[in-house]
Amino acid sequence: MWFKGKKLKKQHLVFLIIALLAVLIGITMVNSISERQDLADAAAKARLAAELQLKKVQNALDGLSLAARYQQFCTTSVMQIEMADKYTKTISKTGSIQYFRDAQRVYCTPTSTTNECKLVLSLTFTPIYTCPQEVIATASSGATGAQIKNQQVGNAVIVDTIVIEKPGFVVVRALGYAKKPGDVLAAGPYLEAGAYSIVSIAMPKALVSGQRYALTIAQDDGDKTFDAAKDTFVTTSDGTMLFAPFTAVKK
Repeated sequence: MWFKGKKLKKQHLVFLIIALLAVLIGITMVNSISERQDLADAAAKARLAAELQLKKVQNALDGLSLAARYQQFCTTSVMQIEMADKYTKTISKTGSIQYFRDAQRVYCTPTSTTNECKLVLSLTFTPIYTCPQEVIATASSGATGAQIKNQQVGNAVIVDTIVIEKPGFVVVRALGYAKKPGDVLAAGPYLEAGAYSIVSIAMPKALVSGQRYALTIAQDDGDKTFDAAKDTFVTTSDGTMLFAPFTAVKK
């Protein structure tokens, strides 16, 4: 009987060990499944973040393109459109001269010698579109671009939008009479590739009222520190330096 009881204890011990091993295996499997799920979740989050970043960049580039077309329309073509009934009046601008084209309803009685016409209705036009007074400058090349307004005199330049395909910096340069970027005046913080809104650049010397400047973009050489001699400035398709011009104005 003593031997039989001892044998049963050994069997119980074996069963207990087997049960513990089963529990450990189960815990390991659960942890393994959990780890795989965590990895899958992390990969899904990374994919989603990448997709959102691509969408953000594309939206920013689309915004730059739209702003460029809008500003070109405002500054070189139509300044204001007005309408009365089915008649329109367009105010266009060339340099400092404004030209007006008015539509009026007239009644003409042609004869063999003259075309006598008289005004029967003078129309009152109502503005339906007016371009903003604020000047917006945009510049883009491929998947890189920027948008900036004229800046108030002071020690800071605020960039509305910046999209960069490769890590780098936004750089303020002087804009000479030849309308080409000149000396480097200041550079913004290091930026990873992507799209950004409101990037501030500290100016060592305050912007001068009435002076023109150029906002340029430099691609970092890998050290995350701006160096005009080593970093590569983004160019347009014709090889000229990409820049968005702006003017310093008084508050």
